[in-house]
Amino acid sequence: MKFKADIKIMMRQYVKMAIQSLLLPAFYDLFKPKQIEQGLVVFADAHHKNVPSSMAPLVREVKRRKHKKVVEIYDDYQQISFLRLLRRMLYFMKYYARAEYVVICDNFLPIASCKKRKETTVIQLWHGCGAFKKFGYDTQGDIPAVYKGNVFRNYDIVTVSAPGCASHFQSAMRLPKKYLYRSESAARINIFSHRIGNRAGSGLNRHIKKQKGKKLCSGHRHFVDILRIRNWNSMRTWYKCAKNFRTIFLSL
Repeated sequence: MKFKADIKIMMRQYVKMAIQSLLLPAFYDLFKPKQIEQGLVVFADAHHKNVPSSMAPLVREVKRRKHKKVVEIYDDYQQISFLRLLRRMLYFMKYYARAEYVVICDNFLPIASCKKRKETTVIQLWHGCGAFKKFGYDTQGDIPAVYKGNVFRNYDIVTVSAPGCASHFQSAMRLPKKYLYRSESAARINIFSHRIGNRAGSGLNRHIKKQKGKKLCSGHRHFVDILRIRNWNSMRTWYKCAKNFRTIFLSL
């Protein structure tokens, strides 16, 4: 049974590669106009049915400014049928071919499937912020050995949470360092939001009130930070603790 399952997975992978190397580039060229559509911003993700939390603040801000046309394309490729997967990939390519900006926050293979026009800027927000674990080309599990080409191809901007993370992202993505930009992640910005900070602080206070003097290990995706709990009853202490550490990672 395991052998049959492995064969099925491998065949699916080869079919996807054929689509990415042949069909998607052809579709991109077919729908590519002479000029890009100024102001068209495409947000896309292949791991969620709705806007990912790492992307949500930027989506809200772009919509708030009202001078950009926003197209959102979110799917969980692992949960949809092959035919729907194909349709959604082609749907993305139609907008990719004429967008001024395309924003993603995780691996998104359609981005790397073609030769992107220079007028389109691809921004990779990435869903984590730091370099706690190896990923991409620095580990064996992330990218199938049969895949040809760079899955991180066509990126123009990759945001990282600290200058010290840049070299790790550069290695994992096989990208020149000039593409890496220091920026705040949604996870870190949320920590200093008054509303979310109050909610997080109240939650921590309830759950760890009796753990005074012990150590708390709090994690957000790839990261972990250790801090000593003193007094979580006041928000002033909460913010003071937050500022004393370069990053506090919480699932909010």
